[in-house]
Amino acid sequence: MKPWQIGLFIAAIAVLGASLAWSFMGGQKIDKPDRIYLVDVTTGDLYYAPVRKRGTVLVPARHPETKERTLFPVEETDESGWKLKTRYAGSIDSDIATAIASNGTVKTPSGEPVKYVAPPFDD
Repeated sequence: MKPWQIGLFIAAIAVLGASLAWSFMGGQKIDKPDRIYLVDVTTGDLYYAPVRKRGTVLVPARHPETKERTLFPVEETDESGWKLKTRYAGSIDSDIATAIASNGTVKTPSGEPVKYVAPPFDD
């Protein structure tokens, strides 16, 4: 190898090392939520599922008692209480979604959300 090729190889290793250090140590931290809020579209009952350890919740989630997939993500709004996330509005059967208004708001929220523990394996 010629001396300039060795120098180029060393420079490439240094740039790669600096790039890896920058990507792992630098940058802004992302605040991930520690829970997701869900509503039973048939009754309006509110639930929250902790996602810090688990990482995710399969949507639509199974209701803890009825085992039906009726739990969809909602978000709290200032003016109207709880509203269905628009991403999931098209996937709800309007015949069973009696607790959801046509604009996506929850008609009769049940008060404080109850903790929902998703099953370890969703069959």
